[in-house]
Amino acid sequence: MMFESTQSYPLEQLYVRTWLKTMKTSRNQETSVVTSDTEKVLSAIGVTEQAIANITRNIDVQDAIVHRGAVINPYFLSAKANKQLHFFLVDARGARYHALQTLLRSVTGGMSYFGLYGPQDSMIFFVGSKDEAKRLLDVLENSRFDPSYLEILDVTRFYGYDLSIEAQRFSKNHRVSPEIINTLVSDYNSRDISRNEKTRLIENGVILGETVIESLAHTGRIKAFVGINFVGRLPVAVTNNLTKYLLELDPIIPETVTKVYRFVTRY
Repeated sequence: MMFESTQSYPLEQLYVRTWLKTMKTSRNQETSVVTSDTEKVLSAIGVTEQAIANITRNIDVQDAIVHRGAVINPYFLSAKANKQLHFFLVDARGARYHALQTLLRSVTGGMSYFGLYGPQDSMIFFVGSKDEAKRLLDVLENSRFDPSYLEILDVTRFYGYDLSIEAQRFSKNHRVSPEIINTLVSDYNSRDISRNEKTRLIENGVILGETVIESLAHTGRIKAFVGINFVGRLPVAVTNNLTKYLLELDPIIPETVTKVYRFVTRY
């Protein structure tokens, strides 16, 4: 979940946040147009031209602040590439956090992605096969990081996209080059991929669409993973109602719930 505070922001953070909001309401516009509209908004609220010039001279919105990439359907990824989402919770307090970073850099061969959230108790997010996840678990155990493995049972929301039953029924006959997917993940607006091809990938359930990954250091926002733990088996109706409630938070508190997973702790 993502939470926003109501404190005042330095000009750089104000610029970035305004830029993001402008872009999200004008997704098909070029970066230069979004930047121009952002500067108009800031000027209207009293930010001087000199202050805006100082900000734009110090930061590069397109390269350093945001990343626009395709969101791969996790159900397609699992079925066609045998890659699933995995979470590990590890004890990496204090100096152990840096030791964990060093360890992961040495064992990332063949792994798809690592993310560290710390520096207290840390979370590792990993996309890979079950065999790769088991090897990573063994490495963490042998290094005495006391890992807990969270097995993802289903994904209800992924990067802001609600994964309905239809999203799980992607076209199994649609063939797509891994190079095309990798290109779109890196740059959704790549000129190497036509708009028609992106439309076909969405219609066939290969990708869900595009997303914007922001630099939290620039925007000043806080991102948190919030877990709700239940002991014992819950009726399906209860979990469905809870999921429905979480998804309904987004219109009330915009951009709050970006991902929703249901999982069990295996180790």
